Amino acid sequence: MSNFQATFEAFASFGSGPSKEMDNSHFSKMLKECRIIGKTFTSTDADLLFSKVKAKEARRISFTEFKEKAIPEVAAKMKKTPEEIETMITNAAPKSNSTRLMRSAFTGPLSRRQEHLH
Repeated sequence: MSNFQATFEAFASFGSGPSKEMDNSHFSKMLKECRIIGKTFTSTDADLLFSKVKAKEARRISFTEFKEKAIPEVAAKMKKTPEEIETMITNAAPKSNSTRLMRSAFTGPLSRRQEHLH
């Protein structure tokens, strides 16, 4: 398996179990994190492309559909080669943006009660 395919599967599996197929939300996340979505290629373009690439009744795309159908479309829209797009994706990895360690700000009656027990 190539690094490109491994990156595809990492994004496809992000936040769920291992998967070799990607849904639309993971497709958009991947394109955003690879900095493909921007001024020339918008999130609307990504949604339309996903619908165009997938099989009619399907909700997910395979790596083959992604590589053979989606990548050339993205490359043409961005005026880059398919190899440049593959490199942009291979150099990225899925990141979690919402999980952060937070200090407890609890100041209710229980916190005052805890102080008196010591």
